[in-house]
Amino acid sequence: MWKRLTVFFLPLGLTSFMINLTHFFFNAGLARLPRPELALAAFAMAKSVVHILEAPVFNFHQTVVALVKDKRTYRQAMAFKAVIMLGDMALLALVLFTPALSHVLQRWVGLEEPMLSSTIMAARVLLLLPLATGMRNIYQGIAILARRTPLIFVCTAVRLLFVLLVVFFGISHLTVLPGAVVGSLMFLGAMFTEVMTLYFGLRSTLAAPSLYLGWQEEIEDYVLTPRIIVRFAAPLVVASLIKYVSEPIINVGLAQADQPELALAAHAVAWSVAWTIFSASSMLHQCSLVFHGEGEEEVLVKFYLAVALILTGILAGVAFTPLGDWVLLRAMGVSQEVAAAARSALQWMVFLPPLSVWREYHWGTLMAQRNSRVIGWGKGVNLVFLTLMVLVGVKIRSDNIAVLGAWAFLAGDLAEALFVHGHSRRSQHSVESSVGV
Repeated sequence: MWKRLTVFFLPLGLTSFMINLTHFFFNAGLARLPRPELALAAFAMAKSVVHILEAPVFNFHQTVVALVKDKRTYRQAMAFKAVIMLGDMALLALVLFTPALSHVLQRWVGLEEPMLSSTIMAARVLLLLPLATGMRNIYQGIAILARRTPLIFVCTAVRLLFVLLVVFFGISHLTVLPGAVVGSLMFLGAMFTEVMTLYFGLRSTLAAPSLYLGWQEEIEDYVLTPRIIVRFAAPLVVASLIKYVSEPIINVGLAQADQPELALAAHAVAWSVAWTIFSASSMLHQCSLVFHGEGEEEVLVKFYLAVALILTGILAGVAFTPLGDWVLLRAMGVSQEVAAAARSALQWMVFLPPLSVWREYHWGTLMAQRNSRVIGWGKGVNLVFLTLMVLVGVKIRSDNIAVLGAWAFLAGDLAEALFVHGHSRRSQHSVESSVGV
């Protein structure tokens, strides 16, 4: 069981790390263009706008893994996903190619020229992003069902290779285009490269899903209606949207510091280091989702504990040893002042990996039980406690307010973990009682 779990999860964990690395090279490429500050800022803003609007396609892989059980439900899920992708692209086109986007960016965000026009151009290039993201997530879900997670890692590596080739060999030929547009073209190209690689790797499975996924016959009385899919996927979409709201709330609190630039910079640096290390935990729910109910729950729990210890140990090494100085001062090149504040925040963030792993275990079991509503409510609880901690932290006004971000994440993640733990256990007991266990 340990070997199967490791072989299944390791490619997924490395995939999360590889995705973070890819975004680093996006920024490195844009920094080589004329007016790099404008390119970086406008691309980041355009990507954030489009990400919010494409939220309905984010959780396609969980939906496929949790709900698709036979050839009939496979067809039903694929048809529904196609409708969602096309509808999402239509909504995105309505926003991007009408005055709506300009109005929002000017009135609500406060953008001015040339930032405004650069952001709009970059966002329009990303019109096809819901199609790329949706297809990628569908294929990843099929690969997870087939337990071919190494393929997901290989496809992410091919995506990274595409970005590296563009950044180091092609970026000099793209200087005639606005920098933010170059960023969007790179992003879109990288996503479609990953999609095509996944498609070719899964051709045989897609052609004969029953054979390669072990479906012998259709399950009687199990039909996937649009209502069932929406009831499962909607809370996951809400959870994704709430996650995007958390960071701006923390930034508002940090902006109240006596030295807001230092507080914001230190938090950004600390969070980027911490998330790079424990982002692998964001895919852990796939283990308890796929292996749930195989009669080896004790081994599964021990595997999660091992992952938590490894990630916590790595993060503690950066937070409490001279390795942190090398990472912050040499590798990232931040100032001594920012590095000192970031180290303080990192020392609190050491408690985040165990909470993340704990939450992911219950996320997987809840998805296996098709009880995604608890996940959405849990993320709402997270947001409430995160916001309360920001308000309290601003009132306290500690000497090092840069740690406020870490406190807020800890308060939110602890509340969410406790919430999903309680509901997951209650749901599990209900299932056991219903089958007479």
